[in-house]
Amino acid sequence: MTQHIKFFSSDEAAVKHFPPLPASKILPEWYKDLPVRAHPAPETAQGYADRHNKTTMGIKGCIPVSDYMTSGYVVRASADIVITPERNGDVAGFYWSSPAMDVGGHAHAQCPVHMNKVRNDYIKIVSTWRFVTPPGYSCYMYQPEFFLNENIRLFPAVVDTDSYNCEVTFPGVVVADTTFTIHAGDPLMVVFPFKRQDWEHSVSLSASPKNPVAHFFERGYKTLFHSQKRYR
Repeated sequence: MTQHIKFFSSDEAAVKHFPPLPASKILPEWYKDLPVRAHPAPETAQGYADRHNKTTMGIKGCIPVSDYMTSGYVVRASADIVITPERNGDVAGFYWSSPAMDVGGHAHAQCPVHMNKVRNDYIKIVSTWRFVTPPGYSCYMYQPEFFLNENIRLFPAVVDTDSYNCEVTFPGVVVADTTFTIHAGDPLMVVFPFKRQDWEHSVSLSASPKNPVAHFFERGYKTLFHSQKRYR
């Protein structure tokens, strides 16, 4: 059965120009430009296999990676945000400015974890969006890893979006050393809806069966195991 997630914003420009999109509609350019097959350097062992057996598949042919990159919905920045890091000894903070988005922060003492031997104050990007899911469904939110953002690291979280009826904020830490801009339309977070269920676990020692994927040169996982996912 198909479920429905609703996105609401009081920002008319965000709704018109920068709405959340299915992740499949906003893939990284480097990924879209890649061929499915990779060509390792010929002097390597894998390069030799590629020349003789033609079995080398690149990351674009990896179905689990493809599923990860195309699952959920991407929330984008609805305005430019200019962020300037500030460093004073082992204490790291930031300044920010934006014409239409709000940015806040959390003191280091609220999460006193040293990263790279630095005491960071934490940034908090205030999203203009409310997410509403059917009863029993929450949303796992995480920064889209394969966009390879080197300036800011946003922290993952789970929100019960069937009951929480407020705009969601995205906390994180500034990684860059120099001023950078998050541009309007840039991906911020993936929103991945899931059904809440109780789980139990068990641990057992078992003989390792032969992986049937080994019977294929390529596309074994897609042929034997893959299930189609749809986010529209």
